[in-house]
Amino acid sequence: MAGVVLCGGASRRMGTDKALLVRDGRSWLAHAADRLVEAGAGPVLVATGTAGRIGPLRWDEVDDGDFRGCGPLAGIAAALAASPHDLIAVLAVDLVQAEPDVLRWLVSIMRPDDRAVIPLDATGRAQPLHAIYAKSMHHPIADALVAGERRVLRVVEASGARLVEMPAYLTSRAWSSNHNEPGS
Repeated sequence: MAGVVLCGGASRRMGTDKALLVRDGRSWLAHAADRLVEAGAGPVLVATGTAGRIGPLRWDEVDDGDFRGCGPLAGIAAALAASPHDLIAVLAVDLVQAEPDVLRWLVSIMRPDDRAVIPLDATGRAQPLHAIYAKSMHHPIADALVAGERRVLRVVEASGARLVEMPAYLTSRAWSSNHNEPGS
């Protein structure tokens, strides 16, 4: 599977580009890319929204093309189109403490007819930005974007994504808070 770090957002609440924030001497983007590699993903793609927005990268960059400004759904569509593999592991850049074990577990339970496998967090909320997608999701996502839909969960649920409860040992350590506020 390939991996994609979604970092095309405007970071309005944060006030600065999350991808470039530093934690433990490395950018959030580097942390997220490393998590994908630890989960077994390669190559790692970076969905920046607009090519060159972040600057030189050591990973392959994918551009949202006709869907610039359409949010994470556009980044997922771009990564599905660019991936050399049938599966992509998706990770939002602000999930700096995401567990690679979650992505490995999701791949292990993926069935041949699954278009996406989306984990539920401890509160029962679906986490479509820490999930596995099959290439078969590309056309439904692209069609939804053309129709004006931007909500990731609405599109993937309508397109046959499977929402799954995780085993307790993963749920308890799967997500720290997502980082949207300065100092979080």
